[in-house]
Amino acid sequence: AANVGQSESHEKQEVLKDIITNTKNQIEPKGVNSYVVNDYCNYVCFSNNDHVIKASTEMRRFVFFETSSARIGDYQYFKELVDDFEVHGAGIHLYHYLMSIDISDFAPQRDFPTTQLKEQLKANALEKPIQWLVASVNEELEYHHNVVEGFNSVTKMRDNFNMWLDSQGVKSTWTATRFGRSM
Repeated sequence: AANVGQSESHEKQEVLKDIITNTKNQIEPKGVNSYVVNDYCNYVCFSNNDHVIKASTEMRRFVFFETSSARIGDYQYFKELVDDFEVHGAGIHLYHYLMSIDISDFAPQRDFPTTQLKEQLKANALEKPIQWLVASVNEELEYHHNVVEGFNSVTKMRDNFNMWLDSQGVKSTWTATRFGRSM
């Protein structure tokens, strides 16, 4: 997947979604005919970057975890963890545990997993004016703002929005045209 800031990231994100939801996979060995197999693959993406998967408000294919940095450089911990799997057979115990979980009532379309980080990424994927509007209505703004009074004119709304942007660390301001189109 491309870096989310690259221009072609949207197309590569769609390719990633297709790979995840495929049920069949075509195998094309050299010198012989290709054939199709069932695709049982699962994918894990690791990164030190804040944004690995392009966030959207509907990210049902992905689960996001933020890991602790407490074990950075702890070679002995990771060596023992690997030994548990390679030498002591922890993998087979994990497999048996996972196979013992009753998932007969699991419906992926209804029960897709979520985390606090995933919910935050979904909220951040909303357009900035919508984020500001939600924060205004929920009275979550850092400065005193009369929501009803502020919504009387587009200019006041845009000015309040630009103040909110500044409080979020965004130094650029939006023009009335850009703000109006987005709203």
